[in-house]
Amino acid sequence: MSIRIGDTIIAGSPLYRSAQYTIESTDWDEVTQSVDLTFNGVTTASDLLVCPASTSLDNLKAFGEAYIYGSAQSANTVTLTCETIPEVAVTVIIGVLK
Repeated sequence: MSIRIGDTIIAGSPLYRSAQYTIESTDWDEVTQSVDLTFNGVTTASDLLVCPASTSLDNLKAFGEAYIYGSAQSANTVTLTCETIPEVAVTVIIGVLK
């Protein structure tokens, strides 16, 4: 197994590839409290992992307080939903598992 981060493969991990996104507070739909992200190669059958980027303690806190999670996926699209729209930009990493 391996992780692919960009073009780097790290032995011993189940991740196939990943992408990092910074989501501004204004990117969230105020009604559905969701945002659609383009991730080429994702399908409805993909196994995904959504986690905060460890860019700062503030980012980890904002991610956790907003309760951000992957709520849907389709061809080349991942939908994230939150319980509370973050007041600050949040950086997330989405990984596609094998």
